[in-house]
Order: sequence, then structure tokens, then C-alpha cells
Amino acid sequence: MTLLAGLLIALPVIAADTEAAAERRIKAAFLVKFVEYVEWPPGAFTGADAPLVIGVAGDDAMVRELQSMVVDRRFGERRFEARAVVGDDLSTHPVQVLFVAHGPYPASDHGPPMLVVTDVPSGLGPGATLNFVVKDGRVQFEASLEDAERRHLKLGSGLLSVARNLRRGPG
Repeated sequence: MTLLAGLLIALPVIAADTEAAAERRIKAAFLVKFVEYVEWPPGAFTGADAPLVIGVAGDDAMVRELQSMVVDRRFGERRFEARAVVGDDLSTHPVQVLFVAHGPYPASDHGPPMLVVTDVPSGLGPGATLNFVVKDGRVQFEASLEDAERRHLKLGSGLLSVARNLRRGPG
């Protein structure tokens, strides 16, 4: 009877964990897919054989999810790499995509071209190019053309056409 009571208490936690894991998997798939809809400028990569790096700040579970997802995956001739970003890591180890689960993210007026994707309830803030939004149990995203332009990135129409909210300028 004690085991049954324990399972009944744990079921909502297990369901929530499964839901969180499913949401994380969907967001990771979006992060990998987003790169196909970005026109990367010269200087976005350190060399012709440099990997496309997805950095993750503030979410170790997302790092693990992405690492398992990008094994043997390629973007053109480039291999994918996923890693955690801590502190001022970006100054010594640049990334092409930065996923920020929470907290501050880099301003867009300096540094190499970088697609900054956030997961903040307040929406697109200064310095975010894309932001995840969960509405009615569906993972969606909003986009800032202004930030993409400041970062010298061109977002493709296939990406923009499915964005939930498209911010074109300040505000």
C-alpha cells in the first residue's frame, strides 16, 4: 500500500517532468532547425571547417538534449556542436546560436554575428533575435528583425512566416 501511495503522489511530478522533457525536445529541435533559415554573414565562422556551435546559458538539461540531437548531424559541410556557456565564455569561445534560458544576454552592438534565442516570459527584449512562447501547449516563437539586422543576420521568409509575433523596429 505504501508503494501505491507513493506512485499516486509521484504521478503529477512524472507527468510534469514528461511534459517539460517534451517541451525541451521541441525547443531543441527548433534551435537546430532555425540555423537553416538564417543567412550567415562572412565572419560568422572562424574557418571553413569550423563547426556550427549552439551555446546554452542557464539550462544544463537543454545542453544534454542538444548534444544527443546533433550527433552526426550537419549543416552543409559543418558539423554541429552544442555546449554550455558560462560567464564570459563568448569572448573566447564564440557561438553562432546562443540559447538563453533565463537571465541577461549579450547586447547586439558588438561581437561576432550570433542568433540569440531566449526563453523568457516577458517576450523579446533588447538583444534577443528570437524568443520562445508556449501558448495553449504549443511551442511557438517571436522574432525581432531589428535585432537580426544589428547582428548582421538575415532571417529567411520560411522562418518569419511562422513567427507568432514579428517585431520590425523599436518597441
